[in-house]
Amino acid sequence: MHGPIADVHRRIRRNRIVEIRFLGNAEAGVSIIRSQSETRDVQVDGNRVTVELAAEDEQVAALMEKLVAAGVRMHSFAEKEPTLEDVFMLVTKGAVA
Repeated sequence: MHGPIADVHRRIRRNRIVEIRFLGNAEAGVSIIRSQSETRDVQVDGNRVTVELAAEDEQVAALMEKLVAAGVRMHSFAEKEPTLEDVFMLVTKGAVA
């Protein structure tokens, strides 16, 4: 495997990781996130939520729009870029066929 870390990561892991930091209570936002068909995993740590999505850019943008339309307040909404360690761990754990 070779190339930029983000490119290699996308080749071996189809899902995207989005980190959302909510202002105040995260429950309403988490409920919306869990109701989406693209959602594969949700990790909640206080007001910070990490979401694994089987989604393209349009679906990620639509999720953010749904949260805003529902009046859920967010401090940040960003795709988590993989580190070299993240990619190494996926490759060495046999994630590549």
